[in-house]
Amino acid sequence: MGYKVKDEIKNTVTFKQQNLLADSFQQNYDLIVCRNVMIYFTDEAKNELYHKFSRALRSGGVLFVGSTEQIFNPTTYQFETEDTFFYKKCNCLTDNLLFKIYYCNDLFSKCTRQTCSIML
Repeated sequence: MGYKVKDEIKNTVTFKQQNLLADSFQQNYDLIVCRNVMIYFTDEAKNELYHKFSRALRSGGVLFVGSTEQIFNPTTYQFETEDTFFYKKCNCLTDNLLFKIYYCNDLFSKCTRQTCSIML
C-alpha cells in the first residue's frame, strides 16, 4: 500500500535536493527530513550539519532523522527531543549567547514590546 500527497499540499511545499556539506541552506524551514544519510559522514561532518540544520530551521521547526542517526546531545544544536528521531528547535542555551531584549527600538524591528531573542 502506498500513499500519494494531494496536489493542493504539494503546491505549498518546497522539495529541494542539496549537497549537504557544500551548499548553504535557506532559513525558516518548518521541517527538515534527513534520513539514512548521516551514517555515512564523519563525526566532524555530522557536527557541522546538525549546526547547519539548526540555523536553517525556524524556532519550533523539526528535524527528522533516521533510526540509526540519534543525536546524543541535542541541546548542543538548539534541539530538544520531541519524539524518537524527531528533534524540535528550541530556544535552549547552547554554546551561542542568547540575550533577551526587554525594550526594543528601531534597530530591532522584529521585536515585540515585551521580549525578543537575538542569537549571536
